[in-house]
Parts: sequence; structure tokens; C-alpha cells
Amino acid sequence: MTDLACAIDLLEDRASLYRLLASLYYQPLSEEQIDALAASDLAGLAGDSESPFAPAYRDLHGALRLRHTGTKEELAADFTGAFYGIRTREGRTAQPFESLFRTQGPGQLMGEARSEVYRELRAHQLRVPEGVDLPEDHLSFIFAY
Repeated sequence: MTDLACAIDLLEDRASLYRLLASLYYQPLSEEQIDALAASDLAGLAGDSESPFAPAYRDLHGALRLRHTGTKEELAADFTGAFYGIRTREGRTAQPFESLFRTQGPGQLMGEARSEVYRELRAHQLRVPEGVDLPEDHLSFIFAY
């Protein structure tokens, strides 16, 4: 394989990963996404002793083996709790907005980081779709970009 072909494969894999991450941070998993994850080779990834992500793949594989009719709702509740500040761990949340993590002291949503991302998207003639009620510095939009 040529260097160019290797580079193209690498960039395609990277783009695919960013699309996946963008979808995972945007909204709770759909039934189709849950089924696709359950059908993927998580067990093989979990067994890769070289990967620092192996423990996470093991957890995900084990959880999806036990899925049931309420799994989608449970995952949606976890998503909402983790990413929209309902649940905290040692007083911290995992809200996916850059502006919350770029300010001193208490985070300020819609701060300067949001403006920077907005200007960058605008410079490339991109924007958040109409009707989407999230600021531009939401992690899913950054991954999609």
C-alpha cells in the first residue's frame, strides 16, 4: 500500500470516528445505534491488551449483552443526567459545551468559546441547523466540524 493510500485510509478512519463521536454526544442513542453497537466486535476490542480503551469496551460489551426492552430509556436517562448537569461527580458535570470549561470560576454557557466556534463555522459557511436549540460550542458540532 502506498503512503498516500495509507494516509487516505487513516483520514477516512479518523473522519468515521469523529462522525460517531458527534452522533454519540448529540442525543441519546437510538434503538438502531444500540443494536449496531451490540452487533459490533466489542468483545474483540475488549480483549486487546494493548488498547487503553479495552476496559471501556469490556464494560460496554457486558452491558449490551444484558440489554432489554428498557435499555434505550435507561441509556437516555444516563445521557441526560451526565450531559445536561442533572448528575454530578464530586460537584462536576460532563456538560458538552466548550464555553463551560474555558472560563475561570463557575462556567459560563454561551461565553467567548462559543463565539470563537461560531466565527470558525461561519468562516467555512457552516452553521447549526435551524430548530436546533444548542450553542455552537456543543461537543457534537465540534466533532462534526
